Amino acid sequence: MSRRMLTQAVARAAREAPASPRALALAAGIPPSTLCRIETGEREATEAVAGAVAATLREWARDCVRLAERIENALPEGRE
Repeated sequence: MSRRMLTQAVARAAREAPASPRALALAAGIPPSTLCRIETGEREATEAVAGAVAATLREWARDCVRLAERIENALPEGRE
């Protein structure tokens, strides 16, 4: 994947994530300003930043599934 495509993918993920770009950046261990500059096109995404963002999104997805399952398991039978 080209650096431009990688940058576009990271920027889109930041816009569409289930939390703010700032929260995503902090959870990924990168400065929020870095993600903001990637979103605005002032900076290209590195493989390290892209990997950190992707790993965080996957972790959030797993956490959300676990939380949803707990709620569903707490529902009375037939109430899903």
